Amino acid sequence: MDKPEFNPRLRVSPVPVEVQGKRMLIFQDPEGFTEETVLMPLEAAAIVQFFDGTRSVREIQEELMRQSGQLIDTELIQEVVNQLDERLLLESPRFYAHVKKLNDDWEREPVRPASHAGLSYPDQPDELKKFLDGFYTAPDGPGSLPGPARPLGLKAIVAPHMDLRDSGPVCAFAYKRLAEETDADTFVIFGTGHNEPQRLFVMSDKDYATPLGTAAADRELIDRTRRLMSDRNPPRDYVHKDEHSIEFAVLLLQHALSGRFFRIVPVLCSGVAANVAVRDPQGNDPAFKDFIGGLTTALSELGRKVCFIASADLAHLGPRYGDKEHWAAVRMAEEEKIDRDMLAPALTGDRDGFFNAIAAIGDRRRVCGLPPIYATMSASGATQASLLKWSYWHDRETQSVVTFAAMSLY
Repeated sequence: MDKPEFNPRLRVSPVPVEVQGKRMLIFQDPEGFTEETVLMPLEAAAIVQFFDGTRSVREIQEELMRQSGQLIDTELIQEVVNQLDERLLLESPRFYAHVKKLNDDWEREPVRPASHAGLSYPDQPDELKKFLDGFYTAPDGPGSLPGPARPLGLKAIVAPHMDLRDSGPVCAFAYKRLAEETDADTFVIFGTGHNEPQRLFVMSDKDYATPLGTAAADRELIDRTRRLMSDRNPPRDYVHKDEHSIEFAVLLLQHALSGRFFRIVPVLCSGVAANVAVRDPQGNDPAFKDFIGGLTTALSELGRKVCFIASADLAHLGPRYGDKEHWAAVRMAEEEKIDRDMLAPALTGDRDGFFNAIAAIGDRRRVCGLPPIYATMSASGATQASLLKWSYWHDRETQSVVTFAAMSLY
């Protein structure tokens, strides 16, 4: 049996579940490097609890002996290591080689293909257009498709990135304003980076393809931004590959602008947990200032007509997201008030007030839209905003909810 020359370290946290009446451990990769799900007997927890990278297989055996008095054969421990390593669930030479190949293959491609076409929205253009048209004419939509552009000082919008089948009409409120109130030809899209929790910003220079065509990245602007930044080691952009937040925004933008020429700057953002923990707005972070400063200076130097998009949801509540408490639909009037109070500072351009409203409760409501909304407010310089529409998605099976809103910023 091959024995890897590394101390096993888990990449994921196993979760205890019940499967057909048996208590099991489930291992799933939230980063998507592997789609395999691994189930092990709950007893395996006694072994994998020591997969922290500090012990060899032999040392894990010794630790188990000290704690339980049982001698577990090293071959059994090694078999657990091998099973997890083969499925890329350990930080190991195999995993890092796999990641390098994925990154290398990805970086050779100039276009990011649509990853959610045929899943979250139709993959055929004619069917897709009808699907998107329906958001505007739905009973809870804005009532009509976008009209001609009449520049009225719109600087940015906020729109959901929730599955379009659940959030489409709310998105339509924001994209109708965008289409009608700006003649921008460059759109900087800040989307939540769900799989990149450590970095504030991950910008990509790839074009984004959808069934409606390909949105070209503004590579001149992206390159200028990078040259103006003091950070000379930007993160690789592989996290864009399967992230939906910018893909949905590009699709909605293509539809709303209906053939109008534009370019995009796709930016995934996250990494604010530490700021929230100490209640220090990310605007004070040198890395945040470096990126936003580089971007806004580049926009000015190149004379771009720009509009910003925050592809952002609000609260995530209920057992699906880690709460013990259930959220029934009858509670949503209360949650709407909480969201409106949270967003109130944003309506007057107070980005730190918005941040503080979330940080004050330790982001207990899991507002994944904080990073893109804060970045959008910072980069756009908006001093006022309108809350156009608020709504939510209710998962009846788990009694959980996601809230979201459409906003226009000026």
